[in-house]
Amino acid sequence: MPLLGECQFSISGKITDVETGMPLIGATIVIENTTIVAISDKEGNYVINNVGNGMMDIKVTYIGFKEEIKTVNVTANIGLD
Repeated sequence: MPLLGECQFSISGKITDVETGMPLIGATIVIENTTIVAISDKEGNYVINNVGNGMMDIKVTYIGFKEEIKTVNVTANIGLD
């Protein structure tokens, strides 16, 4: 568990349908092996604040779509699409 002083970054992005480009409202974004979760808004946007540094897997799920997992190395604020 990172110390509070190490939780200084954010991960943000926009979840969209690859084929149509339409935002996916209510997609679930999880940092694997944690209880940190975000839900995409009506425009498909999400933000996870107070993220520590290091390697982590970000999993996105949405009903009717294949889940996607992306491994990121957090050393600064990250924008993912």
